[in-house]
Parts: sequence; C-alpha cells; structure tokens
Amino acid sequence: MRGPAGLVAALVVGLVLGALVDLWRHDPRVAIRPLHAEEPQREPRREAPPTIVALEPPPERPRPTPPAKPPAKPPAPRPTEQAPDSVVPNAVILEHGRQWLSLVEGGFPPISARYSHLGFPGYAAAMEALGGRFFVYDGDNLRAEIDWRAGRLVAFERSSLAGLSRRSRDLTDEAALAGVVTGAARAWGPAPYQVVLLVPVWLDQALVGAIVAHVQAQGRDPREFSGFEGRYVRTPAGELVLQVLAARHTAAGTIPMNLAINLSHGARG
Repeated sequence: MRGPAGLVAALVVGLVLGALVDLWRHDPRVAIRPLHAEEPQREPRREAPPTIVALEPPPERPRPTPPAKPPAKPPAPRPTEQAPDSVVPNAVILEHGRQWLSLVEGGFPPISARYSHLGFPGYAAAMEALGGRFFVYDGDNLRAEIDWRAGRLVAFERSSLAGLSRRSRDLTDEAALAGVVTGAARAWGPAPYQVVLLVPVWLDQALVGAIVAHVQAQGRDPREFSGFEGRYVRTPAGELVLQVLAARHTAAGTIPMNLAINLSHGARG
C-alpha cells in the first residue's frame, strides 16, 4: 500500500498529464512543429544604387583620304580624214584617158560604181544629163532604146549611136527595170537580154584618165589592176561626183583609194 505521500505524488502526475492532453486537443499544431532548429533569417541583399556616368561619344577616327583620281586622259584625237584627191576633168585628163583606152590590151579594167545614194531615178536622170542612154541588148545587137520614165521600149536610129562608148554598164538587175527583159522576150522571143547604159566617149575618157593619173601619182602601174570600185554621190552644192574608193590589185589584193572625180564641171570632149 502506498502512503499518503505516494498518493499525493500520483495525483499531481495525473493532473499534469490531463492538462497536457487537454492542451493537445485544443492546439494540435504544437505537436507537428518541426523539431529542428530554425534557420537564422537573412537580411535581404541590398543592391548598390547604379552609378550614372555621362557617356561621351567615341573620338572620331580620322577618315582615310581617298587617293586622288588621276587626271582624265584627253580623248584620243580622231584620225583626220584625208581629203580626197579631187579631180575636175580637163583636156589633159581626157587625152590621157583616150590613150589608155586605146593602148591597153583587152580594154581598161572595169569601173564598178554604186548609185544607192542617188536612187535609180536620180542616177538615170544624172546619166541622161551627161548624154547617157539605156538600151536592150540581146547578146549581139542593141534591139531597142528604153524610155525608163514611161517604162516602154522605143525604136532608135543607128546613126544616133555615134559618140557613145562601147564600154557599157549592165543594169539588168535593177528592180526599176525588171519588166524590160520580160517585154523584150514577148516582142522578139527568148534571148539573153540585158539592160545596158551607154555613156558618151568623153565620159569614159574622163574617168579612165583621172584614175590613171591618180594611180601613177602613187608610183603604181595602172596595168597592175583588174578593176576599180566606187559610188556616185551628190555634193551639198548638187554636183555629181564619182568617188573611187578601192582598187583590185593583181598581187596586193584590194587596196583603198581616195579619188573624187567631179563630173558636173570640166571638159566634155
């Protein structure tokens, strides 16, 4: 049996335990609080106030000086066109031409001249003004004269051929005279018809004499050539000029020429 002191002690213990149980019932959070020591609170980190610095523009770098442009070269001078050897036929030129036309075996080399600068009507009118005439040739004889303006064939007197050169110009391929060959074939039957231009003898003498004088002045023999090429033009003053631009040399080939024969002035035989 316990004594009075033991009873008192037991009573005290029971009261304490009852108070603890009652406390737990009213505040259960106490029981689940973590038992480990609380971490010390850290002071929030204070950032230092930003330092305001005035920004200065960077120093300008010296710009490289561009290399100086070389002075522009003056344009190369254009080659000065040499003035043509201009010839106005005179009595000496005509005589020179007459001799060469009669002396050269086989005849003087042909002179082929374009007339595109004049057009066919301009060329035909210019040749007529110099005494030229157009004919139909059948390979053996002149069959009819051509009235190129009216586009018809007309009869002619043989005696009227006196004074015309036998060195004819072949114009069969001229489009303006395309109907002439067809008309001749209807009139006289098939034949190798041609359209030819006959000019006065003095005109052939003037052309040949001027070409011979020009070639000889260059130290060449006219007999070394097989032909000459040129073109008919009108000067601003309206003068008819044959420009001889090239020559076919038997050894050197085609060589340039620079000869202008004025046919609007000078001797006419």
